[in-house]
Amino acid sequence: MSIGERIKEKASGVAGTDPDWYANELYTELSEVGETRFPEIGELCFFSYSAAYPKKYPFYDRRPLVYVMEYQNDKILGSNLHYLNPDYRDGIAKGLLNKTSAILPKKTLHRYFFSNIGDIFIIPSTLEDYASVAQLVTENFVNKYGQKVSPQRAWDSI
Repeated sequence: MSIGERIKEKASGVAGTDPDWYANELYTELSEVGETRFPEIGELCFFSYSAAYPKKYPFYDRRPLVYVMEYQNDKILGSNLHYLNPDYRDGIAKGLLNKTSAILPKKTLHRYFFSNIGDIFIIPSTLEDYASVAQLVTENFVNKYGQKVSPQRAWDSI
């Protein structure tokens, strides 16, 4: 059973699950089966993040799910799959497995300062784990004041 399937199974017996609940479960699962190291180009990772310049953005994700594309001095350039609707994230995630480059929607491309990345976990490189983790709604979008922003706003943004 994949990571996401185990989490969804747990959720079926719990009332009031929300993105925070799913994220905590994902952190728990990944602490048992995922690697806690800096990702390599072409890997999918999940981490906590605090934007260095939050006022520059209408909103940002505090818990990105990032396909690492490039290292740029003190930052990672990656595609945050949370900017895509969960209904089709799994297909995109499957297509990223074992690739070192990809063409992804511009709205997903973001730079993450190393100094602002918290706990980082590598998603195990299997089709099932990539797809099932990508489908989980674990994002935490906030505006420049730290107030929650609906994930649908990011999913529907250009």
